[in-house]
Amino acid sequence: MMSQDAPRDPTQVPTQKPAPPSPAAFSPEELARRRASSRRLAWLLGAVALGIYLVGLLFKR
Repeated sequence: MMSQDAPRDPTQVPTQKPAPPSPAAFSPEELARRRASSRRLAWLLGAVALGIYLVGLLFKR
C-alpha cells in the first residue's frame, strides 16, 4: 500500500473531472454577450473557410 506522500504516476489520468460551471454563474446579460460573441466568431471562421475554398478554386494543380 502506498502512502499519501508518495509521488503520483504522471501517466495516470485522474478519474474525477472538474465540475462544469453552473449556468447560474453568469447573468443573463453576460450569457447574451457570450452568445453574440460566439455568433461573430462562427461567421468569421465560416468566412475564412469560404475564402480558403475560393482561393483553392483559383489555383488548380
